Amino acid sequence: MTLMIPVTPYLYLPAPPNATKFQVDNGRGVFAHEADNFPINGLTGSLQFGQIATIMGTGIAQGLSGIVSAGIGRKNALYIYTFGGAAAFVVAGLSMDWNMYAYWAMRLVTGLFAGSAPIVKTYIVDLWADATPQVKMKKMMAPMGSMIVASLVGPIIGMAVVATNVLSLPLYIAGALEFFAGIMVFMYIPNIKSSAVQSDGNANAVVPAKDESSTPADDSKKGEDTVYLKWVALFWGARLFDRIGGGQFQWFQTQGVREFGQVALTMLPPVIVCMSFVAVLAVSGSMSLNKKLGLAGVGIVGQTIAAIMFVVLSYMTSVWAYSAVMLILQCFSFLASMLIDPSIIALVPPSKKALWIGYQGAFAQITQAFGPLILQKFLNMELDCSRGTKTNCAGVDGLYLKVNAIACAISAVCYMALLFRFPVPKKQADPPTEEEVAAMLKFEATGDIEDLSM
Repeated sequence: MTLMIPVTPYLYLPAPPNATKFQVDNGRGVFAHEADNFPINGLTGSLQFGQIATIMGTGIAQGLSGIVSAGIGRKNALYIYTFGGAAAFVVAGLSMDWNMYAYWAMRLVTGLFAGSAPIVKTYIVDLWADATPQVKMKKMMAPMGSMIVASLVGPIIGMAVVATNVLSLPLYIAGALEFFAGIMVFMYIPNIKSSAVQSDGNANAVVPAKDESSTPADDSKKGEDTVYLKWVALFWGARLFDRIGGGQFQWFQTQGVREFGQVALTMLPPVIVCMSFVAVLAVSGSMSLNKKLGLAGVGIVGQTIAAIMFVVLSYMTSVWAYSAVMLILQCFSFLASMLIDPSIIALVPPSKKALWIGYQGAFAQITQAFGPLILQKFLNMELDCSRGTKTNCAGVDGLYLKVNAIACAISAVCYMALLFRFPVPKKQADPPTEEEVAAMLKFEATGDIEDLSM
């Protein structure tokens, strides 16, 4: 939830000495003591686990979305996710007055009601089932528009909330938006027959469609039906290392604040807003590159340049230079991310697309939550050196960003292997001119080859 991004550091960092009673009573430094004493990496760990709570809930919800929508109907599932999410956000706002762990628990609950995205994507796939692949891809990427708007507007609202000093306000705003979304579902979302479900006459009741994979088949056919799993595993490998190598923002929030000072914390919301504009460039860029390079080629370019940018970041000594390079890195990292859903749909059988869109959403959330933890020890080494609690610091400076570069490079190698599944598209021949068409028609009618030789 982008509304909370500018607010979150103020919850976990100690309130400054000049903080007013109103600021303290409304969330400033409310979790500072608990975060500092958190048993896993203190403040750094608490910031990470606070995000993990929401992401894990979202991963579970998206992973089950295909099963839930097949059981009770897509529209009913959307009712649960929107109205249930509205209630969960309100309770999460109240939980800030309890303690950090209760707040995490309620953020987990809000995540459990965040499973609507795969259902919306499946709607889009079914509505444009007969369209060309390029049209399908454009429609699949349409929800990115709302996500970009949210990532742009959310931090701006969050900054305004920080100015009001009522730090629980974003959660109540999110609850109101979820309730409004539920009203929109009631008024506008259609009930359509999909490839994964069949209507039985009731507008919302659905029964599972016949699964072609359950019909009798010879052993060779069964083998062919499971080949796609190998490609999915390779694709997920590429996405996993992409998430592992995504620590530029985490470094900026922690070690960046120590190296650059409080200006890094002040610049956090503007940087997030700039990332929204970067995402706009990535949407158009990914589609243009896909026509020329294919799905795998886009991933290779994006992850290779991201790896190079991580190395460049490790040598930045100015917060302005770091922010600029980080935005470039983010742009190329976004390229492959924008094509996740078209990729997974192209890899799996049509009859399983609804389930796999949900599985992909869950996998994305889980890797987003736990991927950065894999390299956490390298960040902790830098933090310990800056605090003076570690004596042997040779080669530690910039190490965390460099190992992120290695992860991005491994992701690029996985995408290279995917070239066997998504080869670079062959350049299409130019369409015949009017003169060439006329010459061919003349040849077919008269057998005269004079104009054909011209």
